[in-house]
Amino acid sequence: MRFSILVLSAFVAGAVAAPAANTKRHVIHEKRIGVPANWRRNAKLHPDSKLPMRIALTQSNLEKADEFLMDVSHPTSPNFGRHWTATQVAEMFAPSRDTVAAVADWLAENGVTQYSQSQSLNWINADVTASTAERLLQTEYFEYIHESGKSHVACEEYSIPAHLSDHIDFITPTVHFDAKLNQPGKRSTDPPVQPAKAKSIGSASSNIAAPKTDGEIPFSEIISELKQCDEYITPDCLRALYLFPPSFPEHPGSESSLIIFPSLVTLSLPLLIHFLLCVGKI
Repeated sequence: MRFSILVLSAFVAGAVAAPAANTKRHVIHEKRIGVPANWRRNAKLHPDSKLPMRIALTQSNLEKADEFLMDVSHPTSPNFGRHWTATQVAEMFAPSRDTVAAVADWLAENGVTQYSQSQSLNWINADVTASTAERLLQTEYFEYIHESGKSHVACEEYSIPAHLSDHIDFITPTVHFDAKLNQPGKRSTDPPVQPAKAKSIGSASSNIAAPKTDGEIPFSEIISELKQCDEYITPDCLRALYLFPPSFPEHPGSESSLIIFPSLVTLSLPLLIHFLLCVGKI
């Protein structure tokens, strides 16, 4: 009888303790299969190497983005042209307090107390050693070498505590290969873009091409420029994509701006929403 009571007590104790253990259980958050073309894995990163860790937090109200965009961009909307400020965008899509607190607690539990939150509120930045990052993410970091000689730091997969899966979008540097590389010879085979057509348009100086053109453009030249749209965006790429005319009138109070987006790997939906909602404020 005493033995049975002890066994039963052990099962009860285990059942009570199980939920606490599950909160610390790690699950794979992202995984990369294979190494990208022209890259090779080199040596394991030194444990004391510094890594600029960036944690993308899960944001709020992204499901309402279409509604917000239409509210300021549709001509029939009473708020047409009333673009948001950067602060309004950041606050509307900011992660919840629970999300920020959960990630902060996880970092503190692992000895990471020095970190900052971005002005857009959706990133937590911390400079950590490779050994700390590997402990946090239960992974191993390696240096990867491109055939051009450029190096990159990455891992094959990483894990986070299961209870943080809904709070973290992704983390860098990890599985992503977003290093910008020169591709000699690729563009030389295609007709070059001719930005000189736009130099006298808008308020840009004579040395900078403004982000628009005026007048009719020969069809042959448009076709030549559209060949480059998978590498970089020109006004004609946007014109072909959105079907607006060559002399599209500006909305009163807005200013023409040239926006250069970073790598598509790190271009998140909120960044695009930020640009579209604030375009009139730039």
